[in-house]
Amino acid sequence: MLNRLAMPGVVASGLYVFTAALTKDFSVRLDKEKNVCIGKLIVFRRAHNFARLIIFMSLERKVRAVERLFRQTDDDLQRFRAESGLQCKIGCGACCTKPDIHATVLEFLPFAYQCFREGCAEQMLEVLRNNHTSFCALFRLTTVDSQAGNCSAYQYRGLICRLFGFSAYRDKYGKPTLVTCRTIKETAPVQYEQTVQRIACGNLQPPLISCYYMRLSQIDPTLGTEQYPINVAITEALETVLHYYSYRRPPGSSKKKVA
Repeated sequence: MLNRLAMPGVVASGLYVFTAALTKDFSVRLDKEKNVCIGKLIVFRRAHNFARLIIFMSLERKVRAVERLFRQTDDDLQRFRAESGLQCKIGCGACCTKPDIHATVLEFLPFAYQCFREGCAEQMLEVLRNNHTSFCALFRLTTVDSQAGNCSAYQYRGLICRLFGFSAYRDKYGKPTLVTCRTIKETAPVQYEQTVQRIACGNLQPPLISCYYMRLSQIDPTLGTEQYPINVAITEALETVLHYYSYRRPPGSSKKKVA
């Protein structure tokens, strides 16, 4: 095992070293292997420590880490909106009613955690299980015959909800391409065209979706990587929190003093 990890090609692969650190036996004494150089040993130990950090990170710490990412994301998006002049139409829920929105479980962990703290996690889980609409279950329509409405959990909305409309992805040539909706294009056509031109010329740097999801996956590579339909992601987040606290002390509780 150690000889494979000591190969230069293997050390150069962070993913392999990280995977090995997760799956191999940590009890092996690396210092007895004479053919392992100091530099390679440091790489393996760092991967080992990072793996342990992820494995033993509490749910509360993951929630706080996601919330920090949300705050940074919101700040970046606010700067981009101010520079581009693009804004969402007040009361519009066009993107929230799309039937093909996908998200990760991790980005809805703060919402699920807050539901648990408020004692409504199981109730919310039942609502989701009985939901038969094609759009996000957290969206509340204000009129029956339109897409007007609002998010019932706006403070705890997911990363995709924050990024859409004011972020970009890189095309096959590596150039950033703005991801926005038809409503924004139609209500602010001049600002939209100017923004696209400025991005193409390199005069305006839009927030890149991949960067924020990469940071999300670093918090938890499992919960923060795989994409699900949004209602499935929210359901999984609630079930994750309920399962976590099924055999742990709830947040805010303390040990009873022994007389």
